[in-house]
Amino acid sequence: MAVKLGSVMQLLLALQNLKGRSDGQHLPLLRSGGDGALIEKRSDYIEKQYEREHGFARTAGFPMMQEDCLAARRLVQNVVTGSPKLTLAAANYSKTHLATFWKYARVELTPPTSGEIPVAVESFKGLVASFKAGSYKQITVKDALRNTLVATEIVMWFYIGEVTGQRSLIGYNV
Repeated sequence: MAVKLGSVMQLLLALQNLKGRSDGQHLPLLRSGGDGALIEKRSDYIEKQYEREHGFARTAGFPMMQEDCLAARRLVQNVVTGSPKLTLAAANYSKTHLATFWKYARVELTPPTSGEIPVAVESFKGLVASFKAGSYKQITVKDALRNTLVATEIVMWFYIGEVTGQRSLIGYNV
């Protein structure tokens, strides 16, 4: 006796639907297509029914409005499709700025040569001598403020380097 699988599945589905809820509505455990193939599980059916009734899907336990889902999907799509353009624009922008940076870095970030060290020592001795002579009394307020800001910046970079090296703020009076 040959029995088609589709008719057996339809019979099982009909029996499951008879065990419906007391209010007359039923939630099938399985739904079948016309060819007898299983389409949905009960949990999928419940999720779709919830979405139809409330207007939003439950995503990872949090309700999300349909518009939010579409907006998030569009955002991801725009980021994925626009990232090559953004990368190219960033590369073009940074080429000129990097060229300027390297031009100054070659001059300013090189260590002093052996000929520059005696010049720096003499310059520092001249600064100490002018301080002893009282030439700091002739400085303008603008220059004094500028010198104070430069000294403060040097001290702050020192502290930033120390905190970075220690990987902690503990132990410093910040």
